[in-house]
Amino acid sequence: MSVCKVLVIDDEEGMRRLAMVAVVYPYYVLVELLAPVIEAAGMAGLVVGVLFGMIDWRFAALFYLTAYGLGTALTTVTHILEDLSFHRYGTLRTGEQWSDEGLPNP
Repeated sequence: MSVCKVLVIDDEEGMRRLAMVAVVYPYYVLVELLAPVIEAAGMAGLVVGVLFGMIDWRFAALFYLTAYGLGTALTTVTHILEDLSFHRYGTLRTGEQWSDEGLPNP
């Protein structure tokens, strides 16, 4: 009962907490936490399909390259747009700044 009183207080802070519990946490669990699990299961299914001859290996290779190529392209475009939009750095990032984020040096 005390948890409910804290979450549903008749003020702005209580509404923010309620929004966190009702909207943000389910989104975070379903989209952010389970997405890698679903992607890994899909890739494992692709490998199993190739091994048992249910999926053509050429299709599997193209599917894999397309999926990760698109992810890489979107990440690269996102970083470039962030650099150009917010002007946090004087120039485009140096190799050291890229590697700090785990990305290969350009």
